[in-house]
Amino acid sequence: MALITVDELKTELDNQGVDYSAYEEQLEQLLNSTITKLQGLTGLSINPIIREFLIYDYEGKMLQFDFYPVQCVNQLCINEKIVDEDKYVLDEGLGVLYFKTLMNGVLKCKYTTYVPEEIITSIINPLLVDMLSHDINKGFNWEGEYSTVKEGDVSVSYDTSTGLYNSIQDRINNLKFMYSGRAKLL
Repeated sequence: MALITVDELKTELDNQGVDYSAYEEQLEQLLNSTITKLQGLTGLSINPIIREFLIYDYEGKMLQFDFYPVQCVNQLCINEKIVDEDKYVLDEGLGVLYFKTLMNGVLKCKYTTYVPEEIITSIINPLLVDMLSHDINKGFNWEGEYSTVKEGDVSVSYDTSTGLYNSIQDRINNLKFMYSGRAKLL
């Protein structure tokens, strides 16, 4: 996984003209906390996660994983018997497993989900840089920028945030829906 390093972060901040000298000693801690913040805001785990589930009365030829993309199936059992890899085809990107024959019984599955490398390098790393750049330049204020107009007894406040703040919020929202859990109707 190619998450941005502190040295790469310094280079990127220098390229943006951000003066991070007051935070240089804490840059690694700030990067880690920004990664944690991004994971919390998006619901994504940047590191692979092993998930498991149990279906007591499974019957079918297709299995949709709740979270995707799927890196691998760690263990798949039906009626406590391991299902060999040659008995199914896995579509990692869609998080769908296709059995070659009809399966039924108690299904237990362990699988690993992850964020693809290209998403980390092309979307997440630049977003982390911009989030830290915004934090350093705006004093860690994530409330946006507001202006107030007062006329008589009435005052109206509106968001005047433009540029980096809105771009960060848009990219966070896009990541929320890029790889999300699958909802199933009961």
